[in-house]
Amino acid sequence: MRLSFWFIRTVSPGGNDMLPIVYVEGDVLPEVWERAVVEVYKRGVLIDSEYGQKCKEATAVLIVRKPLEEPRVHVAGILDFKSLFEYIDEVLEGISDWRIGKDWHYTYHERLRAYKAGHGEVVDQIAYILEKLKKVPYSRRAVAITWQPWRDEWVDSPPCLQFVQARVIKGRLHLWTFWRSRDLFKAWFYNAFAMSEMMRYMAKELGVEVGIYYDMSTSLHIYERDFEQVEKLVRLVKEGRSRTKWITTDLTARRAKFEAMVRQSMLP
Repeated sequence: MRLSFWFIRTVSPGGNDMLPIVYVEGDVLPEVWERAVVEVYKRGVLIDSEYGQKCKEATAVLIVRKPLEEPRVHVAGILDFKSLFEYIDEVLEGISDWRIGKDWHYTYHERLRAYKAGHGEVVDQIAYILEKLKKVPYSRRAVAITWQPWRDEWVDSPPCLQFVQARVIKGRLHLWTFWRSRDLFKAWFYNAFAMSEMMRYMAKELGVEVGIYYDMSTSLHIYERDFEQVEKLVRLVKEGRSRTKWITTDLTARRAKFEAMVRQSMLP
């Protein structure tokens, strides 16, 4: 793969009670993620969280110009290989919706594909987006939301994703996602990878190409429990060795299969 330049800057350095605003733009997911980690760790403000840990925090705008271009996976951005594919199925196929009301409060699949309105109506917001864009590709009204005030205001883990917007511009499907809060080191990569797969699905349904992924977070943060691991990644980036952690989706799938075989062999 030919790597084009990546672009990164701090739009606002912050100060006093103002969060810094970080802007990162690049071609592929691993590139944008690791540069965001470096910037938030370097420039983020140390703030308390409701989970009893401090975190470095910034407001962020991250742009992935070619979200489906390989290599798409950063080894440091995921817990293990199998979990990445499980998360995609969770968001796109709803494999974990059965847990809602048991040990989970929500899933993104439920909020986007089966949003329960206050009066009891169930709305498939992704189906609406596709229908709207088929009729008016340039529409600015093809949006979806996740927040349900009557359910989410006082729970411990409300949805981080708040708003999704899709548009077709010059024959390409572009996607914007807005997040109230996000763990950059442990969650962002799963989220962004799943959203890029959502783009693949939408583009196929609309008969257009996949465009740019725009990812905005009010609070993009790194918890202090992860600082040691983050520092290792930052060193790799500075030394120019971080690309050894970028791998293709195909290789990720093969490693996930190997992990599953190892787990199976360890069963009694």
